[in-house]
Amino acid sequence: MIELDKPYRLREIDLLLPDDGKHFYNYVVETSLDGKNFSVLPDCSKKACSGPQQITFPPRKIGAIKIKGLLNSQGKQFDALAIEAYCIPPGAAIK
Repeated sequence: MIELDKPYRLREIDLLLPDDGKHFYNYVVETSLDGKNFSVLPDCSKKACSGPQQITFPPRKIGAIKIKGLLNSQGKQFDALAIEAYCIPPGAAIK
C-alpha cells in the first residue's frame, strides 16, 4: 500500500509493468481517502496487461493506493516497475 502524505485530488494513475513480449499480468488498483475503505478503479483483472498502463478516472481525493497483483502468466511474482499519480492542478474546476 502506498500512503500519501495527505489526500490529493487525483485523476490518473500510471503503472509501468514489464513488457518483454513473453508474459502478461492481471491486477486491480484500489484507492482510499482514509487508508481503510478502498474502492476499485477500472478493473484490469481479466485482461492481459503489460508495459505502460494509464488508469484515468473522475477526479477524487485519494490518501492511499493499493495495487493487487492477481496473475503473472510466467510465475507467482507480480512485478511493477513504477507508479505515478497525477493531480488536478490547484484551482482547477472538477467536472
